[in-house]
Amino acid sequence: MLKNSHGLIGQESGAAISSCLAMLAPRVESVRHPANARFSCRPTKPPNDMRSIDREIGARLRSTRQVLGISQQILAKKIRVSFQQIQKYQKGINRLSAGMLVKICQSQR
Repeated sequence: MLKNSHGLIGQESGAAISSCLAMLAPRVESVRHPANARFSCRPTKPPNDMRSIDREIGARLRSTRQVLGISQQILAKKIRVSFQQIQKYQKGINRLSAGMLVKICQSQR
């Protein structure tokens, strides 16, 4: 169960946030590590740099925002950042924190 600054998030809210995060976060597959036969997770597209992950999340943020018909300015007001910051998130220039992803998902309710 997810936790916010006021305590635990209810199951319905938690499920909505989880589904929103699933849309925004890159798909991860479980793979068997050959050296020690442990399971590890890695992105399905093996990026060598974190920038490609930032760009992927930003692209998903942009497409999700556009499908919902929300402008950068409206989203920025809802999460209390500038629209320029939204642009930077979408281009992968600035990294989206987990807390900001949750804030974005909560703004869609």
